[in-house]
Amino acid sequence: MTRYVIKRVLRGVLTVFGVMVVSFFLLRLTGNPTRLLLSQSATQAQVDALSHQLGYDRPLIAQFGSFLVNAVQGNLGDSLVRHTSAFDLVIQRVPATFELAVAAFLIGIVPAFVAAVLVQITGWRWLRTTLLWLGSIRQAIPVFVFGILLVLVFSIGLHLLPSQGNLKPTALILPAVTMGTFELALYLRLFSSSLQRENSADYVRTARSKGKGPIAIVLSDTLSNAVLPVLAVAGLNFGALLGGAAVVEVVFNWPGVGQLMLTSVSGRDFPVVQAGLLVISVIFVVVNLLIDLLHGVLDPRVRLS
Repeated sequence: MTRYVIKRVLRGVLTVFGVMVVSFFLLRLTGNPTRLLLSQSATQAQVDALSHQLGYDRPLIAQFGSFLVNAVQGNLGDSLVRHTSAFDLVIQRVPATFELAVAAFLIGIVPAFVAAVLVQITGWRWLRTTLLWLGSIRQAIPVFVFGILLVLVFSIGLHLLPSQGNLKPTALILPAVTMGTFELALYLRLFSSSLQRENSADYVRTARSKGKGPIAIVLSDTLSNAVLPVLAVAGLNFGALLGGAAVVEVVFNWPGVGQLMLTSVSGRDFPVVQAGLLVISVIFVVVNLLIDLLHGVLDPRVRLS
């Protein structure tokens, strides 16, 4: 188990390092941000002076080396626009993004789990077919379009739910539903196929021969094994929710990391974008590391492989 944990931790460290490298050089391809920081009447001499002051006139390798040294020391630089710690700006937004991601994750996975178990116990195939059709229709609608439709119906039309910000608890509902329902069909397929596969296993036939009913077989025998293949996908999807919430945060004016990074990208605020990507990648790696460890605890075959 120790070797298994060490391998997963090293893989996570390499992933975070890869994100840092790719994000650093991709951002530099967008150009020098100093021109955007000065007024349109600024002379080239003023632009060059600011570039020298910020270190953007140095070779890319030298800039990247300084960035790595500072990042290891916990210094990700100051925002070029807000003139405060880029890391602090991102950390202030993390709770809102995490709250939205968790709510969306639960909205996607819990109904799918309940429906798959119910279908397996009762044999109501029509329920699975209906939910898959609805989920497929939902996946055909882009996230931002679906979010706008929800705003038009529940905020503007019915005046039931707020559409902007996070000042009220109910403000979480629309953005979370917008993101969470997109994954419903995926989780339902995964749970259903996993339960059906386990249902044809030898130990299930043995349980039936002993007189166990469908409910007892699902809850005590097949469910724990059927959940295992879904864990890895669930971990990846949760990380994707954290990183992919930017569009939804903009639609609903949700004060999360995604919204901050979008505005920072448009203003070439390199330190904030790099800090945001680093924080999101660390959270993504930690979540998947925990999923891997849980998978290893529940299924010894994973550790042995």
